[in-house]
Amino acid sequence: MVLVRRDGRSWEQPPVRAYADEAELQALIVESPQLVIADENPAAIVLRELALPAAGSLDVLIVHLNGDLTLVEAKLNRNAEIRRAVVGQLLGYAGGLWRLG
Repeated sequence: MVLVRRDGRSWEQPPVRAYADEAELQALIVESPQLVIADENPAAIVLRELALPAAGSLDVLIVHLNGDLTLVEAKLNRNAEIRRAVVGQLLGYAGGLWRLG
C-alpha cells in the first residue's frame, strides 16, 4: 500500500486507476522516462514507436546521453503475452537495433 501526504494534511491513499490501453502507458513513459530508467542523470532522448526492419515496432526507445539504450515494450497486465513472449519480443527488438548502422 502507498500513502501520500500533501501540504501537511493527513496521510491518504492516492487514487489508483487502470490504463485504458497500451498507448496511454507508452505516452506516460515518453513524458516521464525517469519512471523506467535508473540513472543519476535522467536526461535522454525518447523515441516512440520506432520501426525496426524485420523486428517490428519498438514501443519506446530511450537513448541516454552516454549512449546507453533502454528498450521499453508496454504491456498491460490483462495482456496474455506479458511474460515469456515479451522477453523474446524485446530480444528481437535488440537484435533489430544491433543491425542498424
